[in-house]
Amino acid sequence: MIVLDTHIWVNWILGGDTALAPAVVDAMQKESRLTVSAISCFEVTLLVR
Repeated sequence: MIVLDTHIWVNWILGGDTALAPAVVDAMQKESRLTVSAISCFEVTLLVR
C-alpha cells in the first residue's frame, strides 16, 4: 500500500500521470492499493476555500 502525500495526490488529480515524476508513476502502477490520509482530505478542503 502507498499512502499518497497531499502534494502528489493533488497534482495527480489536476494533471494526471504527466504531472508526476516517472519514478512516482512507476511506483504507483506497481502497487495494487493507493490511499490518502484523512488529513490530506482536510488539507484539500482548506485549499478549496
